[in-house]
Amino acid sequence: MKEHQATLWKAMTSGSIQYIMRGAEHMTVTGKVRERAFELLYEEDNDHLCLSTMILDALLQVDRDLRQKLMGNIVLIGGSVMVPGFKARLKEELEMQLKNNRYSKLNISTIAFHSLPCKENYAAFLGGALYGATELLNMKSLTRETYFKENRLPDWINFKENVHCA
Repeated sequence: MKEHQATLWKAMTSGSIQYIMRGAEHMTVTGKVRERAFELLYEEDNDHLCLSTMILDALLQVDRDLRQKLMGNIVLIGGSVMVPGFKARLKEELEMQLKNNRYSKLNISTIAFHSLPCKENYAAFLGGALYGATELLNMKSLTRETYFKENRLPDWINFKENVHCA
């Protein structure tokens, strides 16, 4: 049995979890419901989009010399990626999609996820906090007053506009 399947089977058969809401109210969520909630990330919609196809579609837009390096350096953040079996399932889904004709030209041999020095649900906050502590924040920020005065957002990539806006 594949790693993610074993983890999901354990979650489905581990019974229900009780959540306390507003002090006295309880909500019961079964293992099957918890497992099914994450299946939505891997089911393609009418546009053939799901988590794995969106990652690979983004990779198709990147220079071919960078594709293998990017797929070998995936950083997953947010509380959802902390669910047991998430990384194994995503890796399996990516490998399966790479066999699809749509992604055959990617020629990816390695898929690897970075291990973060902090919990995944803190990573986005820490990244924002680090960025906020730099001088770049003043150069790349926009006050409400400036926005209403200019009546447009600056083009942050254009070097002519890449000056202090606040």
